[in-house]
Amino acid sequence: MKKNNAYLGKSLGKVSAVMLILAFVGINFYKTEKEGGPQEQLFAERNKKQIAERKLENQIAPKQNIEKLKFAYTGKWEKNEATQSAQAGGHAFTNPPNTRGNVQAVAAKKAADKKKKKNKIAKKSSKKRSHFDNDSSDSYNDSYVANNYYTQPKPQERTPSEEEEEEKKQLTPQELFAQVTQKNSLTPIVEALSKGTATEATYYIVAEMLITSEDSKLNILGFKALALYPSAKNLETYAKHINDTSGEVRTAAEETLKTYKQTVHLSMLNGTLKSLNNELKILSANLIKDITTAILQAQSGEQAAYTEEQLNRFKKLLEVSLNVIETALESDLDGSVIASFNTARNTLLEFLG
Repeated sequence: MKKNNAYLGKSLGKVSAVMLILAFVGINFYKTEKEGGPQEQLFAERNKKQIAERKLENQIAPKQNIEKLKFAYTGKWEKNEATQSAQAGGHAFTNPPNTRGNVQAVAAKKAADKKKKKNKIAKKSSKKRSHFDNDSSDSYNDSYVANNYYTQPKPQERTPSEEEEEEKKQLTPQELFAQVTQKNSLTPIVEALSKGTATEATYYIVAEMLITSEDSKLNILGFKALALYPSAKNLETYAKHINDTSGEVRTAAEETLKTYKQTVHLSMLNGTLKSLNNELKILSANLIKDITTAILQAQSGEQAAYTEEQLNRFKKLLEVSLNVIETALESDLDGSVIASFNTARNTLLEFLG
C-alpha cells in the first residue's frame, strides 16, 4: 500500500510539472504571437515609421499635385507659386500658364529686350562728356583713371567740302553748257549724267544749244552728243537740224549717224517711222534701208555673219517695218517721204523674199 501511494505521489508530481511547463510555454506562445519577437518588433517599428513618413509626405505634397507639375512644367519653377492649403501642414500648387507653343515668341522677346538694352547703353555712352574733353576742367579728378571707351572724343560728323556740295548740286543747262564750251569736250556731260548732277532733259537741251550755236566747233560737239546715247529724241533733234548744216559740220554729223545704223536700233526706228515729222520719217526709212542692205551684204559673203536665230529675229522686226511703210504709202504723203519709203520697201522685199 505504501508502495502504491509513493508511486501515485510521484506520478502526480510529474503531471504537475508537465502542466506548469505547458502553461509557461502557452503563455510565452500567446505573448509571442501577440507582440512578436525582437526581430518582429523591429520590423513593426520600421513599418510604423514608414507609414508616418508617407502620411506626412501626402500631407505636404499630395500625388495629384506632383502629377500636375509634371505636365505643367515650363522650365521656370518659380512660376509655380505655393499656397497654404486649408488643411494644416498641406500645400497646393497653382498651374502655371502653358507656354510650350510660345518658345519662339519668348526667344524673340528676349532678343528684342537685349537689343533694346544694348541700344540704351550705347545711347547713354554717346552723350558728350565735356568734363573729359578738357583736362583743365575743375571737375576732372587727376587720381581717376577713366576707361578709354569714355575718354575718347566722340567722332564729329564730317561736313561735306565745297567741292562735294558742288558735285551733288543739280546743274542747269546753262552751267553744263558753260563747262562743255570751256573744256571744248563732252566729258562734263558724261560725268554729270553718271553722277546724277544732270538729268536727261538737261542733256537734250545742252545738245541742242551746241548744235544751234554760231561756233562750228560747238555744232560738231552737239551732233556728237546726240550719238553718245542713241534715242528717238536725239534722232528727232538730228533730223530737225541736219538740213541746216554744211561743210565740215555736215560731214561730222553724217559720221555720227553711223551709231544709229545698227540692228539693235530696229525697234526704235519702227517707232520713229510713224512720226508726224516728215524729216524724221525720211531719216528713219533711210536708216532701216541701210541696216537691211548691210545684213544682205553680210550674208552674201563666203561665210555668213549672222546665225539662223539672228536672221529670224531680224525678219520679224523688218516685217513690222514693211507693214508700217506699206500702210503709210496708202495714205496721203509728202513726195519726199513717198520716195524714201518706196526705196526702203524695195530693199525690205529683197531681204524678206
